[in-house]
Amino acid sequence: MIRPGYLRVVMSVNIDETRGYELAARVDLAIALAYNILTVGLALAGRMPPLACAVLMPVSSLTTIAATLVALSPRSSLWKS
Repeated sequence: MIRPGYLRVVMSVNIDETRGYELAARVDLAIALAYNILTVGLALAGRMPPLACAVLMPVSSLTTIAATLVALSPRSSLWKS
């Protein structure tokens, strides 16, 4: 039930590229977990005002996007053999 074109796409995937994507996903997950552990803990303890939480949320998203762009950049060491 596999279309002939699909098999060519699957066979053309480079293992090194896949490892680069996996590493980028792991870095993104680590950033998100660190942000959530730190900010939720501080907010629950009453040490962080709501405005600071509101400002840090987009900063965390932008940091994750930047880390992904850097990790998947052609100049990144992940792409050099």
